Amino acid sequence: MKEKSDATACVVYARFSDEMQSGGFSVDAQLRACREHAERNGLKIVREYIDEARSAMKASSTREMFTELMLDVRSKSRTFTTVLVHKSDRLARNAFDAIQARATFKLHGVRLVSITEAAVGGSEPEDQLLDFVLMGLNQHYSLNLCREAKKGLAEVEKLIAKKAA
Repeated sequence: MKEKSDATACVVYARFSDEMQSGGFSVDAQLRACREHAERNGLKIVREYIDEARSAMKASSTREMFTELMLDVRSKSRTFTTVLVHKSDRLARNAFDAIQARATFKLHGVRLVSITEAAVGGSEPEDQLLDFVLMGLNQHYSLNLCREAKKGLAEVEKLIAKKAA
């Protein structure tokens, strides 16, 4: 039998992508903002899930705490009703993973709230449309960044080869 979830209980999911962000600044800022949001809105954080140096573009199964969060969302003994993220791209930049996560949340009565993107977690049709647009933009950002980084590396390699000649 499912335990009743406390309507004010929430969890936080935070993530940073690579070791260059490992000074804690990115995660610390995300957690601080989520904690302040929870306090302002009468929410009680019961757990924080943090993935360190994990890309949100790669398969979600490579992120240990994301996987644990999703298991907890499905759990019959879940005690929270809301997942807070700083931005929706912290949860997923791969649109397929983002849609799957949201579908799982909806199926289990868990609300996703992005504290910086008002549309995420909204119930109005316009909110849901904007949320889908954000999922696409998040994926595009990562794919485009990868392309631009490869282009930059190719230019550096050409300069090195030119200097060596």
